[in-house]
Amino acid sequence: MPTNYTREEQIKSEVVRIEQSTLSANEYIQRYGASFSLIQFYRYRNKLSREGIIGLRDKRKDGNHQKLNSFEMAFLRGFIKSKPNVRTEEARLAIADEFGTQVHRSTMSRILKRLGVKKVHTEDQIVKSLQVSHAGFELIAAMAIHLGWPKHTAQCVMEFVEKKQLDSQPNKPVDKKGRNSKGQFTRRYNKRPSIRKMRFASIELKRSKKELQRMDIFNTSIKNLERKALAILALPLVTLNGEVRHVNAALGNALKGFCGYNYKQATLDQFLRELKYLGISESLLGSQVPFWYEKWKESGSKLELPFLCYYIDGNTKPVWSKYQVMQSDYARACDGMLRTSICA
Repeated sequence: MPTNYTREEQIKSEVVRIEQSTLSANEYIQRYGASFSLIQFYRYRNKLSREGIIGLRDKRKDGNHQKLNSFEMAFLRGFIKSKPNVRTEEARLAIADEFGTQVHRSTMSRILKRLGVKKVHTEDQIVKSLQVSHAGFELIAAMAIHLGWPKHTAQCVMEFVEKKQLDSQPNKPVDKKGRNSKGQFTRRYNKRPSIRKMRFASIELKRSKKELQRMDIFNTSIKNLERKALAILALPLVTLNGEVRHVNAALGNALKGFCGYNYKQATLDQFLRELKYLGISESLLGSQVPFWYEKWKESGSKLELPFLCYYIDGNTKPVWSKYQVMQSDYARACDGMLRTSICA
């Protein structure tokens, strides 16, 4: 082939010769050879059919993914010294203005990284969004975290637990009567007279007989308490009627976005049960009043009026009767209200 042929003309000549041959493209390249591979042959043929010989032009000369030459790299190093926190787009524009070379953004980003330029996050960057179900619930969680309610509640619980731990006596040996060899409860356990006697006893009596230091809440962290406090705050939202057993429904999956963990009914039920045995309700309710009083003062209110804090609780425990009765509108309204404290 004449040496005065351009690169595009040489490629076109070889593609036409392969096309006119009686052999297949693969057989021709294996027998006679070519300056390109079989895959590249099909690419060149498609470009020739669509764009003509202009489509065979090497576009790397326009920049694209090409690497910068020594003069351009020297200019870029000097540009970085004058502006250490240069952004990728600024470096691309500087190279284009000085040399007319259009470098791809990813190529420039790799060059800047190799030269030791740290990536600076700016406000004009695209914010990634994540779609979650019932994301409106997170507004309540964000407000609670902003005010510091989960941290305050967790600290109150932790202080009460530490106080109970100091007052409690050392662990007694575990009573394994009514259990199998693995320590699991059996039917015989519920038939024990002591268990039957305490089944319908008051919570105060049960609390006095229970070994509190064996509960999981005595070995938990304050971060875990914060998450569970947020989960309890979300119960009226994710259960619609406040019943913990509805946490395992589809709506209960919103807890992962609300408190950071998708708790299930068993975990929250155990947490509330342990708070009940601790007898922490009075301490929690009392701590809420000064907490909200301080937040009210921080809001900048100048009303010189008494600060009143009401606690409204709806009764969700079903009471059965042989007579037909109408549900109280007051109780139904209270069921849907957000409670700002954990009631044990």
